[in-house]
Amino acid sequence: MGPKNKIVFPILVTALIFAIGFTSTSCSTIIPFFTDTVPSLVEDIIDDIAPQEPEHTINLGEEVNLGSQTIEASGGTVDIDKPDDPLDGFEIEVPPDAYGESKKFDVSYAPITGHDFGENFNPITPMITVENGGEYADEVMLVTIPVDIPDDSFAMAFYFDKATGKLEGVPPVSETHESITVATRHFTDLLVTIIDENVLAQDIDSGFRPGVDDWQFVNRGSYISPGGHCWGQSLAAMWYYCEEYKNGAPHLYDLYDNNGGVATPDLWQDDSWGYRLASTVQEDGETDQLLYRTGKYISESSQLTYRAFAYSILLTGEPQYVRIRQSAGSGIHAMVVYRVAGNTLYIADPNYPGRTDRKIELTGGQFTPYNSGDNFEAIQRGEGKAYDKIDYLAKTTFIKWDEIGKRWQELESGTIGSDRFPGYNIKIQKDDGTTVDYTEGFKTDEESVFVKIESQVPGTNLACWVWESGVRLNPGANGCYALSPGRNQWGVEIVGKPANNGWKYVDFVYIDIYTDDLVIEPAAVGAEPGDTISFTAHTDNLPAHPRYSWDFGDGISGDEANSSQVSHQFTEAGRYTVSLALFDDDTGEIIDRATAEVNIQPESKDLLNLLHNFSVFNLTFNSTNIYQDWLVSKGESTVSNNNGMDIPWAWGGDNMIITWEGTSFTGTLLHLNPDDRGRIDEVNGIVSADGTTVESIVFSYRNRDYGSNWVSNSTVNLEFTNMPLNWYDNGADQQSELRFELHGSEVQSHVTRVEYHADTYRNGNLESSRDYVSTDWSQTASLYLTLRK
Repeated sequence: MGPKNKIVFPILVTALIFAIGFTSTSCSTIIPFFTDTVPSLVEDIIDDIAPQEPEHTINLGEEVNLGSQTIEASGGTVDIDKPDDPLDGFEIEVPPDAYGESKKFDVSYAPITGHDFGENFNPITPMITVENGGEYADEVMLVTIPVDIPDDSFAMAFYFDKATGKLEGVPPVSETHESITVATRHFTDLLVTIIDENVLAQDIDSGFRPGVDDWQFVNRGSYISPGGHCWGQSLAAMWYYCEEYKNGAPHLYDLYDNNGGVATPDLWQDDSWGYRLASTVQEDGETDQLLYRTGKYISESSQLTYRAFAYSILLTGEPQYVRIRQSAGSGIHAMVVYRVAGNTLYIADPNYPGRTDRKIELTGGQFTPYNSGDNFEAIQRGEGKAYDKIDYLAKTTFIKWDEIGKRWQELESGTIGSDRFPGYNIKIQKDDGTTVDYTEGFKTDEESVFVKIESQVPGTNLACWVWESGVRLNPGANGCYALSPGRNQWGVEIVGKPANNGWKYVDFVYIDIYTDDLVIEPAAVGAEPGDTISFTAHTDNLPAHPRYSWDFGDGISGDEANSSQVSHQFTEAGRYTVSLALFDDDTGEIIDRATAEVNIQPESKDLLNLLHNFSVFNLTFNSTNIYQDWLVSKGESTVSNNNGMDIPWAWGGDNMIITWEGTSFTGTLLHLNPDDRGRIDEVNGIVSADGTTVESIVFSYRNRDYGSNWVSNSTVNLEFTNMPLNWYDNGADQQSELRFELHGSEVQSHVTRVEYHADTYRNGNLESSRDYVSTDWSQTASLYLTLRK
């Protein structure tokens, strides 16, 4: 799903990732394991089983319990009244209906005795812990914290996550020398730190950049978010940057162009996974209404808000979420602040993706209004707005951050939005009015067809627009689209009419409609260099004066043949597509097209000797694997992964060296520490005497790793049998690399076994295991065998 860039993770994380199985993220493009993105399932394993070592630590003294207070559903105040105590005056204002039932609040604190955050982190409170169940409230709560803030210093509250060792700013509402008031919807460990105001006047940068880390499409809204999805688009980009990119994944911009398939930078409509993700995140949970209500809780001080952005980026190194609104009028808009410098907030605006000139400026102590709109189409209609209220909303304070990660898993599986957007069926209507279901490789003898969208949701009005080569097609007077001879590859943009709105985006899919009556025999053939192959064209639609134009795919023209029967000699190994265009010689028009596939392999007698010259082994394959998981907190569950895997998994960093003995080869790759931790990759193979078939490949992987309170063991066994060495590509230099491939049903018939087992993984009281159940080999499955010198 994007460029195949290898990435390297710490040993513990890589072991866990491998233990998950073989991961791929696209139905249309098979991506080898460890390529584009950190698989979302890895996040589950890290969250549920074996978190990495925290980035930072804060040392604490003895805990002081301040007692418990119960707040009824009608609301109330948690008040700490303990003279001479550091938290004397601490308050939590719980509004009515924040919780559906009475809620117990336990408040405690522990002195901070040390930390490793550096000179910009200067705590002036102890670590404050509020325990009330941890769930998000339905309304915003105000928390007042007693402090002593020196002159020329800025104080800000931060949450601290002990598991990750990360800080997150909490949105300030007001600040005096004696107290700071913040707004939140949930609680975790909390503290206040101060910094010299002059430090915040420097250039403070998260590294996030428009055109690199935001989405490539514009916020136009969709069927489920007709008013725009700026909130979801901004948060999804932030989540990817913080959780994926910072862990080694590629940059986001253009990564999911055409869902990671062949890039179509001028056609945003086929970026359906990302676009549906943005809308889905937008609609998750309490969005617009809650955000409107939070306006009264957010600081009215531009100076305070500016410093909150600056200090948050300085301490976390992460971009920050900004919500803008109008003091008079309606509408809110969501964006990302990625840099603070020179009294300027640098903005990634989903209405202007890729633009680095979007800014909010602080002049005379006040933010100047920022011009944007509810969505890009509103701006185009002249309905842009000047937003004069700039709000710092942090990351998880108001937002269920983990829910965004779950939505990313759905994007990677290709199912994003299926629970919100209306389902549909694509129908093809013929000239006579009959309608049939579209199926892959649809074929017709019609000159034109009508593409119809049938909604699976009663009462939903759906339609479509048809695209070809990035251009939207115009239907004929009867609504039908004209078909060209041969293959018609169309993009179908599905749109719907939500209540009181015009047509809005639902989805985009590519379909193929064929009009071929012309066929070439043989349709697929294999041979050796220098062999002459004969081809015959057949059709029931032959014009009075036909003209045949052959192209054999090797740069040698076949026009002079002008016959339904031709012969051609292929002199070099490789895969070739033979193309035929049938013309009506009276009119010069193309009547039909057809293709055939030719696979020219090296001469059999030389192939085994050729293979002996190559000693670096790699096998890449893709499939769908089913696993049975067990986790003490969740019980049993079944997991299905679209998978891609490299054997060995570290290929490109550490090479699997094989040695040959006749028709057999063996290889071992060791990564073991003195205490026997690490991994072992082993491969054994046998090829046929003529070198044309891999009779078997057996691969095994063993991993052992452990820490202070956990241990992990995993094994993988794979067996492939009777794989024909179908010549695929001899690479940039045949002298240094050989590549072979199998696809689809060919793969299914040659993979005999995939096994996986992870022994119980212990982390304190947390235990888990995973076992392989079965493999589903679809037509999109593939195998690539690569040998290098």
